[in-house]
Amino acid sequence: MVASALRCSRVRITIAVASVGVLAACSGGGNVSPAASPDPNVILLSTTRAAFASIATGVSQQHVQVGETGYAGVFSENDTCTPQSGPPIAGVTETSPGNPATYAVTPFADGSCVATFTDTNGQTAKVTITVGASSAQSGPRE
Repeated sequence: MVASALRCSRVRITIAVASVGVLAACSGGGNVSPAASPDPNVILLSTTRAAFASIATGVSQQHVQVGETGYAGVFSENDTCTPQSGPPIAGVTETSPGNPATYAVTPFADGSCVATFTDTNGQTAKVTITVGASSAQSGPRE
């Protein structure tokens, strides 16, 4: 009786395994792997705003970290901080390349501007930079 119960259990297990194998084969399972996403990850910023009360407050720089999960390329930066007339509002300088990269924002004159960070896939992320109380009223130049 014990031998027959074991034999019966083995048969049930074998049938169950065989059924799962058939179901997986019928449902398209097996060696099919999920397709990789064609979209790379988004650029992540440590902040989206660098604000300075004035250039005389003693805060000489703020830092922005720019990174992207799974990205092996470099970042570039372009900004609107040098107007056609008047002094530059701020300087944005890469201080530590890599992923994440670190950029220093240095205030020069009252106003507002935008720094745009771009990866080699064409994705962008923006940081608004304001210097002085009057810059909050006029809005950033893009």
